Amino acid sequence: MPPPGGRSRARPSCPNPRERSSPRAATRKCPCWPATRSTRGPSAPPPWRPRAPPSTPSPTPSSSPPCSGRDASRVAAHYPGSAYGDDYRLAFAAAYGDYLVACPTREAARWFATATPGRSFAYEFADRNAPNLYARTPDFPLGAYHGSDTPYLFDYRVTGDLRLNPAQLRLSDAMMGFWSRFAAAGDPGGGWAPTAPAPYRPLSLAPDAVGPRDDFDAGHQCGFWAGIPRPASQAAAVTGAVLAEQR
Repeated sequence: MPPPGGRSRARPSCPNPRERSSPRAATRKCPCWPATRSTRGPSAPPPWRPRAPPSTPSPTPSSSPPCSGRDASRVAAHYPGSAYGDDYRLAFAAAYGDYLVACPTREAARWFATATPGRSFAYEFADRNAPNLYARTPDFPLGAYHGSDTPYLFDYRVTGDLRLNPAQLRLSDAMMGFWSRFAAAGDPGGGWAPTAPAPYRPLSLAPDAVGPRDDFDAGHQCGFWAGIPRPASQAAAVTGAVLAEQR
């Protein structure tokens, strides 16, 4: 039976991770699906703290551990609270999300696009008005936070009667089509072109506005973060060890 969309294509042959005979050649057989969730606002949820009164000094993005040390002042200046309605939580979320999620995902997607040319499809979920899946409603905008795309793909009712509006339902239909075609044939179809290493243009998934995002690098300040040394971490060490075994 052909996959949704009417195109018949052989199911992709992916490598067995236990077989290390030719990892580079095996990698090229497997389609990839790099993803991030963001709008032009925060890429990660802001801290769950009340907004500080105007007379109270508020922490800045430099209070985040990845932004400490000699680069703290650069980060704080690059993400001023004044650009986020003087709400330090939103400045923190934007800096932390760009640093920890958006730009690293971009680098991974570009690597896969090079290793698997024509078989990598990067996307960014970008509905800034996605339903709130949390048990309480904060006093700041959540934007397209982590996990907010869940009800667009599954019947998700953890928080009660959760409903999508008509535009969000159309986005949900499009996303389910992309996901099912990719699972069936390794190609989401629907006009979604494979991701190229450069320029990096992931597919932006927003209600009635599905299409490549041209300003991802600028919107997430990836040029700025490229000049900030990334600290060594346990996760980085583990990732490095895994990649070393694959070489």
